[in-house]
Amino acid sequence: MANRMVAAKLYVQVIRGLQTGVWRHHSRNPLLTDDQYYKRHFSNLQAYQEPLQDGGELHEHYYGKRVKRPKDRQWVPPIKRPLRVLILTGNPYFVVAPQEALQDQEIETQLIDTTDFFNALKKRNEVSGAELLKLNTALYALGSFQYSEKEFHEALEELAPDIINAINWCDIVLYDWATFGAIWFSRCLDWSKKLVVRCHSYEAFSHYPIFLNHARVDQMIFIAGHILDIYFTHPVDDPSVRDRSTVLQNIRPTETPIVQHKKDDRSFALGMMKYAPVGKDPVFVLQTLQVLLKHDRRWHLYLAGNGFPDIPAEKPYVEKFKNMLDMLGEAVRLDGFVTEKAEWFAKVGYIFSASVREGSHEAVAEGMAHGCVPIVRNWPMVAQFEGARQSYPEYEPIETPEEAAAQIIATHDEFEEASSRAMHLAQTRYFSQQAKDDFVDFILADVHC
Repeated sequence: MANRMVAAKLYVQVIRGLQTGVWRHHSRNPLLTDDQYYKRHFSNLQAYQEPLQDGGELHEHYYGKRVKRPKDRQWVPPIKRPLRVLILTGNPYFVVAPQEALQDQEIETQLIDTTDFFNALKKRNEVSGAELLKLNTALYALGSFQYSEKEFHEALEELAPDIINAINWCDIVLYDWATFGAIWFSRCLDWSKKLVVRCHSYEAFSHYPIFLNHARVDQMIFIAGHILDIYFTHPVDDPSVRDRSTVLQNIRPTETPIVQHKKDDRSFALGMMKYAPVGKDPVFVLQTLQVLLKHDRRWHLYLAGNGFPDIPAEKPYVEKFKNMLDMLGEAVRLDGFVTEKAEWFAKVGYIFSASVREGSHEAVAEGMAHGCVPIVRNWPMVAQFEGARQSYPEYEPIETPEEAAAQIIATHDEFEEASSRAMHLAQTRYFSQQAKDDFVDFILADVHC
């Protein structure tokens, strides 16, 4: 039955690929970056899900003898000692502020990066290639990663005793990013521990929701409402997890603006933070700059971040980007990787989000905190879920470079007022104490389901 369940889940991914036209060589899953593939996927949702519904030919094999959530499942915080939370992640970038929020409430925490453990597991099992490791771990019932709960603990004790000790110590496990690591722990973590999984963005566009054992997940956190909605278009194995889910924006470190540049220096400056990879669509911003330069030659653009990775399928886009850079000349300044973000934001008047998909696009909120006026595209891949409108409701999302240029020109004469408004919104909405309080309250909530 286990192998049939895996086969059914693989079938779902094959059908998804065939329906969206992606069943050909790609160095990266185009569902993550190409809104045309993505739209085809949603136009075929019924055909994608129909075999898995009650009475469908794959329903029994897909849902099968999965781990069921106990009807009397309960978890309550300890009373006679401080609560203990173990934060596990393969990417610690977004967990520092949540950890501090927990510690501010006198909650004991440990933070462990699981990267070394999974690398050691790959080496021990002679799995070659990081992608194969992710696949085998995600599918879980295949090959060298077909672990029982006992083998799971033995692997941790052998390769990562710090993790097994931390699990024994804690009351709650918070796994940040709903990826293969979350799948691993959702299948073997002891029921005495409360398991919370946080989904950021790209996970909802991937195969991960297919394989996560949602019955074992006590709570899920999504950083944006549209990401939650997209996630649950997948046929998850335990739909009741949606009732145990919530939307909580990222907790952001306090941003301290520095002395602003003169109006003439800043108000004609566009900015884009972390402009690569292609999903950020910097060409859209270059096209906007072209329109603005027809009105005034003082407009210019700062691009911060490392260049594009060497991905064969993305070379045509990168070539287009480079050709436009040559055309625009000194109107575009490549700043490289920026370590002093406050100084960079201080010279930018308008901060761009031109992405084809986003969860929250943190650079926009950060820029607003420094007085940058946001220009937010109606992120095409999540437009039907109102992604940009939900994330930045005070700003009308734009569809084209021409609309972007028109919005910029319309606010330029009153730039100082628009800048002050953006800074105030950032302080009250995106960097508020409420975000910390909501996060802690959710983590501490009892589980009775």
